[in-house]
Amino acid sequence: MDKARSELEVLRREASLPGFWEDQERARRKMALLSRYEEEVSRYDRIADRIFELEEMNKLGIEEDDPSFEQDIQDGLSAITQAGDGLPHLGCLAYAERGGGGAALAGIGAVQDGHRNRESHCA
Repeated sequence: MDKARSELEVLRREASLPGFWEDQERARRKMALLSRYEEEVSRYDRIADRIFELEEMNKLGIEEDDPSFEQDIQDGLSAITQAGDGLPHLGCLAYAERGGGGAALAGIGAVQDGHRNRESHCA
C-alpha cells in the first residue's frame, strides 16, 4: 500500500502544477489514475480501521473469556474478505501499519478458524 500512497502523492502534486491541463488527454489519464489510487487507499484504510475494531473486540473477548463476540467477529471478517477482494492480505498488513505485534490479529484469526488460541497465522 506504500507504493499506492506514494503514487497518489505524486499525482496530486502533478495535478496542482500550472499547465497540468494544457495536455487534456494526458491530464484526463492522470486524473483517472489519481481517482483509482484514491479509491484503493480509501478502501484499504476503511478495512484497516475495521480490522483494528475487530482486534479490539477479540482482545476483550479473550481477556474476559467471553465467546459472545465470536459471531460478530466472524461476520466482520467475512465482510472484510469481501470488501478487500483484490487487495493484499489485509489482516497482516493493516495490523503492521498500526504498529501491532500480531497477538490480537492472531486471536481474530483463531476465532475465524473456530479456535480460541493466540497462534499467529501471519508470517
